Amino acid sequence: MARPSPSFRLDILTDGNVILRERLTRSLRSELRAVSGVDVEFVLPPQTVFDGSKSGAAIGEAALWVFLTAATRSTARVLIEAIKAWSARERNRTVRITSGDRTIEIPGSPDEVQERITAEFLEGGRS
Repeated sequence: MARPSPSFRLDILTDGNVILRERLTRSLRSELRAVSGVDVEFVLPPQTVFDGSKSGAAIGEAALWVFLTAATRSTARVLIEAIKAWSARERNRTVRITSGDRTIEIPGSPDEVQERITAEFLEGGRS
């Protein structure tokens, strides 16, 4: 089945803490799955690694693909609001959004200018 477009890659910046990054990525994915007009998947499915413990640990590239089913200003705003609400729980969360060779970062508490720039970035990903 073909995916809707545009698509964006979301990465949570955690200063190299792989476990925290995976936990936050799963948390953000759960939040975004409830957003209408947005489809979210892991970049690569996590792999289970057995390290001798009773249960394996799931590891993988902790990033998300976000597909907008409708590339409109309102869909972009809803996505930004969902990321803001998720980030507001801890102000030090930063989400990097990548589309092709373009990248933008949403800090834990973006101001109106940053929100407008992010919305324009998301709308520009229609190609």
